[in-house]
Amino acid sequence: MKRIAWIATLALTLFISLFSGYVPTLKAASEAPQVQWNRTYGPQSVSSVVQTEDGGYALVGQYGIEYISLHYGSYWNATALLMKLDENGNVQWNKTYSDLVGDGLAVSVSQTKDLGYIIFGLSGGNYWLIKTDSQGNAEWNRTYLLNHYLVSLGGILTRDGGYFIFGSGSPGDSWPTVSYLYKMDGRGNELWNKTIGNNSSGVWVNSAIETKEGYAVVGSWGINFWFAKLNTEGKILLNQSYNFAQQPPQWHTSFSAFSIAPTSNSGYIATGGQYLDFGYPTVYWMFELDSVGNSKWKYSYAGQQTDVSPYGAILGAFQIADRGYVAAGTIGGYPVLLYEQHKAWLFKTDSLGKTLWNISYGSISAVTSFMITRDGGCLIAGNTEDTSYRGVEIWLAKFAPISLEPNVPSGILSFPITWVVIGIIVTLAIVGLALLLYFRKCN
Repeated sequence: MKRIAWIATLALTLFISLFSGYVPTLKAASEAPQVQWNRTYGPQSVSSVVQTEDGGYALVGQYGIEYISLHYGSYWNATALLMKLDENGNVQWNKTYSDLVGDGLAVSVSQTKDLGYIIFGLSGGNYWLIKTDSQGNAEWNRTYLLNHYLVSLGGILTRDGGYFIFGSGSPGDSWPTVSYLYKMDGRGNELWNKTIGNNSSGVWVNSAIETKEGYAVVGSWGINFWFAKLNTEGKILLNQSYNFAQQPPQWHTSFSAFSIAPTSNSGYIATGGQYLDFGYPTVYWMFELDSVGNSKWKYSYAGQQTDVSPYGAILGAFQIADRGYVAAGTIGGYPVLLYEQHKAWLFKTDSLGKTLWNISYGSISAVTSFMITRDGGCLIAGNTEDTSYRGVEIWLAKFAPISLEPNVPSGILSFPITWVVIGIIVTLAIVGLALLLYFRKCN
């Protein structure tokens, strides 16, 4: 029996010594993806892009641009545009809607269950909806006349087939702004509306998502990042602001959140910018919130590019399968004005926001839309400017699938299963051979 125990111990020691010190060689995943294709279309501008059921894309913006300012609601000689592209960015059809909304800006789009589209837009400070069929032909439209001037707008399709609309504006000619939230049914009939803010506090809402409880929105409240949650009836469940300045804020320093997206742990990932002296963002922020709005971590980015100066914005961020994040935005020179050429900025972080790789690409005025595509890649949309005719063109770039970071635990579990099986077979064979020799000797 002592010999059997000795042989078993020897075999176990052999198995552990073979595998415990082994570190598998893995190809590094921290490499930026390649551009699969890029396209320009003009004279037009893009505000938002979605991937469609057929694997292509639908984008909205404006057609016939002479001048555009998304932040201040200025648009001349232009009307709302809906364009359908195939999976390689080739135009399949496009539609304009001047007969329905006149001069205006289409700001966001969603594909509906019937494979048509719902378009959210602005004209003259009022907002409107256009519902189309799968070919972009209008089925119905609604224009909502407001007693205030709306300067920003967004909308999302909700699970009940209705729409959640968010915007910011001024009750009159005076500032600061307040934010307006609207819930519509599937035919554009208003179910409820809510105003957030007052004349003593500037409130901007820049992005919204649907949640289990209702809705989550982000933007700015005064000089701080702002996050709020509402139920399906518009009641505020949570109202939280954040100021990540490490020192007391400088004069005219402010923060604004630009995007929000869900995370795998029922929380949220948000992006934003820090402004100095009424300028453009000079520090970019990404931060994770738990389900009740507590900040889990925050990470700032400034001057990480060596070929461009650190002015711009992180437009959006999404969590991917390795629990890290992929984010995109605009980075470039100051100030961010027409004819000033900037670059699209794409970067990957770990689960705590630390940059793993980053690239800049193209020559654009601003990135306006960013999405993760179904193949694991991403699409960035923005606008370029042709100074020869003071016009604007759409720019799109599709990137290849993004490599995931290896997550290798220590010990035997880090092995490919084939190696583990081989190790077990070899060890059992050694033990069996030793036992066979032992019993033969005994006999």
